[in-house]
Amino acid sequence: MARFPHKTLLHLLAPFLVLATFWEDALYTAWFSDRTCEEMVMVLGIPKWFAELILMVDTLQTLVISLLIICRFHVLAGVVMLLVQLLADTMLFDVWQLLREFGVAGCVVLLLLFERQRLKGEIPEIGQDVQQVLLLLARICMACACLLWLKDINELIFDVFAFVCLVFILFGFHCKFVSALTAFALLVCNVLKNGFWWQNPTSEDNDAELFCRTLTMVGGYLLLAQLGPGKWSLDSYRVYV
Repeated sequence: MARFPHKTLLHLLAPFLVLATFWEDALYTAWFSDRTCEEMVMVLGIPKWFAELILMVDTLQTLVISLLIICRFHVLAGVVMLLVQLLADTMLFDVWQLLREFGVAGCVVLLLLFERQRLKGEIPEIGQDVQQVLLLLARICMACACLLWLKDINELIFDVFAFVCLVFILFGFHCKFVSALTAFALLVCNVLKNGFWWQNPTSEDNDAELFCRTLTMVGGYLLLAQLGPGKWSLDSYRVYV
């Protein structure tokens, strides 16, 4: 019996879901380039021409990364570039934004692990133990992302659901089912709550950013549901007991 989500379908959709937040960021930067440059000049104290150069390089980098990953030219290089970009971004954010970046980083690592069958000849030095470590770190990042629900949604039922998801994913208990359930819940809430298509295209509201970032998290949880929690988890312990 085929699993849900079907691996072939997920193989096609996963890169687009994970990259959604990076595309939105690049489009936002291009659309509001003047305002973004002014913010960089004020915050970083750099010349405007240098800020424009940084934005141009960042946009081109996003395009190159997208081609590397979606076309499967060199997924490892694309993933490494994404992680470096996220690491650079975290230097300017607060704790809650840092958790968001951790969640996105977890999605990126899960995408790499999902593509590992295609990368065997490309990165033969990465063995099973290293893959299990990466899976553990990605699972922790995905669990930490659940903390954002406790902050953003002040309703008891959602707080309880977020806390349960956090604990189950963190310890790898019924991880596949909980991850798939989390992805479904996020997708429904995202469509209902972050409907950016209703707002003015020139609006500076962050509905589009939230929508695309949530799509990335949906992709991450679907990947985790397919990959499973790994050997350092309660699910793995239950199998061997």
